[in-house]
Amino acid sequence: MNNCLMKERSLSRSTIEKHAYTDSEKASFILENWEAELAYFVKVIPIDYRSMMHQIDAQRELGLSQEEAVMEAFVLKNQRPKPVKESEKPAAVH
Repeated sequence: MNNCLMKERSLSRSTIEKHAYTDSEKASFILENWEAELAYFVKVIPIDYRSMMHQIDAQRELGLSQEEAVMEAFVLKNQRPKPVKESEKPAAVH
C-alpha cells in the first residue's frame, strides 16, 4: 500500500472516529468493521485534477523534479484544444 493511500485511510478513520463521539451507530459500525468497510470507500476527485496528477506522475517518470513536472503538466494541459460546447459552435451554412 502506498504512503498516500495510507494517509487517506488514516484521515478517513480519524474523521469517522471524531463523528463516533456523536453516538452515531453507523460510525461505530464502520469502525468496528474497518477492514471490511474499506471496500465501500470511494475517492471522488474532479476529472481534471486526476488527469493532472497522472500527467505529473508521467513527467516525474521522465526524470523531472516535482516542480518541473507540475509546470510541464500545466503547459501540456493548456496546449490541448478545449472541446467546444454544442451551444458555442457556429451555425452550419448551407
